[in-house]
Amino acid sequence: MFRYNNGIFLLFVCLHGLQYTSADSSKLTIVVEKLLSIREPLELEVCKNLGYNSTTKINFLKENQRNAKNNAKFKALMRLSRTGCSPLVKNFACTLFAPPILPDSGVLPPCKSFCYALTKSCAFYLRWASLFSSFSGSCKLTKKGELFRGSASRTREGIECQEWSSQSPHSHSFTSERHPKKDLVNNYCRNPDGEPEGPWCYTTSKKKRWDYCRVPMCSVHLHCDLLSDKGCIHYVYDNMAGDYKLEVKGTPSQSQLKKWISEFSKDELEKIYTLT
Repeated sequence: MFRYNNGIFLLFVCLHGLQYTSADSSKLTIVVEKLLSIREPLELEVCKNLGYNSTTKINFLKENQRNAKNNAKFKALMRLSRTGCSPLVKNFACTLFAPPILPDSGVLPPCKSFCYALTKSCAFYLRWASLFSSFSGSCKLTKKGELFRGSASRTREGIECQEWSSQSPHSHSFTSERHPKKDLVNNYCRNPDGEPEGPWCYTTSKKKRWDYCRVPMCSVHLHCDLLSDKGCIHYVYDNMAGDYKLEVKGTPSQSQLKKWISEFSKDELEKIYTLT
């Protein structure tokens, strides 16, 4: 529910997992529209210096910007950004997780063409890498899988893995103290030394010191067709400034935004990311 208090909405609405009928859809759209109209200062550090200073109370994935850094999808997009496949991955992520509120246009979604440009530039990584790798824990980002952070804990032969903190039955030097950035927790399969075939572990069998784990590759698709090029956010390269500049593409209309919000309210945006 929400109420007014000195012009500020005090909102107590749980949008995650919200169940509603078609009759409730318009009511939910109104609530979401109000949430998206509330302006707050941009605090998400990675999104600063991208051409705007204000964002919305909630983003297009029904979260506040402060939750983004803990969101698996946002983390995955940041990993994709670090591959260098496109300078605009970070910008695209920010339009979803900390969308800009523009003086004349209000809040707008990213453009379809923006999404397609990203997909084209990062085709290799999207084909073989999983944006959900840390979330699903079922696949690896590359063949070596050095960034794999799933909970697989058995070798390809089915032997249970030894705890990284344990020195029995096999003593070793791969501990979290010596390798704090390798996520050597519990008995989860990891690849701290860059073994060529992927994540591995020490086994609980005295007969087998270590072995690879069965962690498959993943494929991901960004379903850009769910977006539109009518009143949306895009970034174009400014030769004078030597950087990308935020622009509004098309003519924003209230009806188009209401349609977008309605679809957003029905969890359509969750379909932008699918694992295959």
